[in-house]
Amino acid sequence: MMHPRNLYNKPPDFSELRIQFPEFASKVKIDIDGKSKLDFKDPESVRVLTQCCLKKDFKLNINLPVNKLLPTLPLRLNYIHWIEDILDYCQLKENVIGVDIGTGASCIYCLLAIRLNTNWKMFALEIDDENIKFARENVANNELENQIKVIDQDKSEKIFQKLFEHDSGQKTFTICNPPFFSSANQLQIGQNRTGKRKRQSSGYLEASSETVFFEGGELGFVTKILEESLKLKGKIEIYSTMFGCKKNFQSFVTKLKCMKIDNFTTTELVQGKVVRWAIAWSFSKSLNNFMDQAKVKQNEKTADNRKSNILTFAIKDMEFKAIHEKIMKIFEDLRITTKVLKREDEQYYCYELEASENTWSNQRRRRRAEMRNEEMTSKNSSSLAPRENLQMGFELSRNENESIVKMFFINGTMSKDCVNQVLQYIKNRIK
Repeated sequence: MMHPRNLYNKPPDFSELRIQFPEFASKVKIDIDGKSKLDFKDPESVRVLTQCCLKKDFKLNINLPVNKLLPTLPLRLNYIHWIEDILDYCQLKENVIGVDIGTGASCIYCLLAIRLNTNWKMFALEIDDENIKFARENVANNELENQIKVIDQDKSEKIFQKLFEHDSGQKTFTICNPPFFSSANQLQIGQNRTGKRKRQSSGYLEASSETVFFEGGELGFVTKILEESLKLKGKIEIYSTMFGCKKNFQSFVTKLKCMKIDNFTTTELVQGKVVRWAIAWSFSKSLNNFMDQAKVKQNEKTADNRKSNILTFAIKDMEFKAIHEKIMKIFEDLRITTKVLKREDEQYYCYELEASENTWSNQRRRRRAEMRNEEMTSKNSSSLAPRENLQMGFELSRNENESIVKMFFINGTMSKDCVNQVLQYIKNRIK
């Protein structure tokens, strides 16, 4: 279901729009029953519909360039209404300042947010020069320059650096529709954002690489937001983002838990058959544990999936430091790279692991796999062939009389069973 406050719970009246907007009338066909029909597979028809709905329902004159990503209006409204619910529950009603990470050419989130909440202010972050030009024009055309500031990221490697250089004050929340794909290859092989179904033609190929591509895809981009949020903490009260792939969303939830970030909430954003997932987390002491009690609290099914994905075992009669050093040596021998996410000396370690090959299975099975890979490489030497990889989470913590090892699958082309194999490899060599 769409959010109950979403205006488009009742579909737009095409007959009314056809009368009011000549540009829309040219895109509509009348069937034998006299009903107005629109071809939703035609990007130009959807673009004109979106512009007309924005004019009619929100008094917004927005230019949606034909060579840029086309925002889905009901889905954007779902996200904004969800943020409104969180702020309302937390009683954050005054001096609300939002941040849109990657606003795009339309600047749609900021413009809708201000129309729905006239006392808010928004910062729109964007890295693409052409997108910045269109976004600023859309803000100016609606005379909202005093409430919306478009920030040129200027190729900054840090997401929030330019924002706080421009305005050092505390911000209330972030919203983000992250880059979808990790490379042009992933786009060209025709997968949709979930990776399961063939994607219909769209404007993705015409959009700028900064907009739709990011190394590591949406999970990599959101992980970068998380890493920066760990340093900024309460400089932004509530961090939030959307996910287009459920697997990435679940992996990120597990990553938060591994890092002992418990103050978060999740939701599903639904538009017809399209489902997206959103998550919000906070470090603000004044909002401690608000997520657990809010009416927008996380879906129990997601929590169950998170628990079932974590593998664990206990180690006794060995010093914590020695265990950590031994396991790090095992990862080094297996050519598994490690990235520290959180560390509390002698108490807790949390790492993100990445393997580009299976080095832990027995030699016979590994030789077979190598032979299969060689055959596949000779048959398909195209650059579109996916690279084998596995991302895992690793946690080592100390209890009273034992140390606890936890591992979980994050992402990758290798199977989830490989995580169990690595864990078993550690168990066989740690004792």
